[in-house]
Amino acid sequence: MWVFKGIVGRDKAGAFLPLSEVRILRECVDDTAHLVRSCPVKVKFARDGAFSVSLWRKRVDESTCRDDVLTTRSYEERVQLRFQAVGCQDLLVLATSPSPSKPLVMKCGP
Repeated sequence: MWVFKGIVGRDKAGAFLPLSEVRILRECVDDTAHLVRSCPVKVKFARDGAFSVSLWRKRVDESTCRDDVLTTRSYEERVQLRFQAVGCQDLLVLATSPSPSKPLVMKCGP
């Protein structure tokens, strides 16, 4: 487990404006880059847009049966975070350790 920290905001006329009304989804991606699952993350934002999220990564072994054929696969899941805010495009960030040093900037309307 590790803590992913950052600051999220938007660019308006060359100035960084922090966002505090942002929804974050933790998305798990398999080794072929297909989205396996997605769930909301409870997080509180500071006035300056700062946040921290505890994340984990695990090894997955799954079996599925379709049309009487059993398929098994194993992979190390990758974690990505999807940031959503009203009036802004979703921002997708691959969660790595250490956390990014630059602020995360969302593209928003006027």
